[in-house]
Amino acid sequence: MCAAAGLTLLAFMLTSNGFSARDQPGAFESWMARRARSAAVPSDVRALANPMVNSLEIQKEARAHWADHCAG
Repeated sequence: MCAAAGLTLLAFMLTSNGFSARDQPGAFESWMARRARSAAVPSDVRALANPMVNSLEIQKEARAHWADHCAG
């Protein structure tokens, strides 16, 4: 049943506008993305706070790390 719903959703999205990273997602797509994210993260983990304090120094370190390890 779940596969049929997924195929129906895929067919709907392909026939309506297709897939594009440039378009603003519609209400249904946003709702589905939030539901998928919520289902993927256990509730006890969702309740945890971020241990890193947001600061300019932390952001600077994060950008440097990303540039060194990810921006390839």
